[in-house]
Amino acid sequence: MIDATTGAAPDIDAGAGAGAGAPADPLADWRQGLDDHARLIDTKGWAGPGDVVRSYVELERLLGAERMAIPSPDDAEGVRDALRRLGAPVEPSGYALAAPEGAPDGWYREEAADRFRALCHEAALTPAQAKALHDGWVGQLLEAETAGERIRAASQAELDDTLRADWGGRYAARLDLARRAAARFGTEAEIDALEDRIGSAPLMRLFAAIGEQLGEDALVGNGDGRLAASAAQAVGEIGDLKLDADFMSALADASSTGHREAKARWRRLHDTAYPGVIGGA
Repeated sequence: MIDATTGAAPDIDAGAGAGAGAPADPLADWRQGLDDHARLIDTKGWAGPGDVVRSYVELERLLGAERMAIPSPDDAEGVRDALRRLGAPVEPSGYALAAPEGAPDGWYREEAADRFRALCHEAALTPAQAKALHDGWVGQLLEAETAGERIRAASQAELDDTLRADWGGRYAARLDLARRAAARFGTEAEIDALEDRIGSAPLMRLFAAIGEQLGEDALVGNGDGRLAASAAQAVGEIGDLKLDADFMSALADASSTGHREAKARWRRLHDTAYPGVIGGA
């Protein structure tokens, strides 16, 4: 209808707007339902959904397309797979291992290194992890071996000095007799056991005395070892008696009722242990 006073048509949009109200802005309440994340939104300064999307896109760009989930420690297969993705080789031969510097010729065994490579491959170690373990452990073994060699060399030098002082000009001859008697009557294991019990110098004196008693001819060929075994037993018994306070007291005290028996036993054992040596060891 035309307004009689103005002659103009009525404003349809204005009338409608006044009656129904302005349409709601769909972004005006974009934070609704995000109360738990209000602090994050405020901290980041996100003014709307567009800011959130842009932040996520930037995060994707920084992280890259390649991502890997961290497996549980109990997930052995998952851990191995993750380590392989981090560089663990497909084959054991992928581990580059070598002998340490200063290792003597023949000391480092490749077959042992191959077994170590197989274990590293089974555990899916990376090359860097395998090398660190290998070099650390092998280095400790070489250090222990070198220290052992120094100790053995020092012990041998001390033994030589002791025997040279004891035997004087007969050192070479008696040393040869001792070595031949040891080879004739005892196995390596038996000699080592006896050496541990009585010491290197007494052992060499024992076998030198046995060699002198038997003579040159008796040291040629094979024997049954009875003499050496008997002497070794006597040396061991002497050592035990030295720790027996009652026996040593009777041996030292001439007035003791057991003195005569102790002295006879002591003499008998020394005659057996050190044949041909006047007065025993």
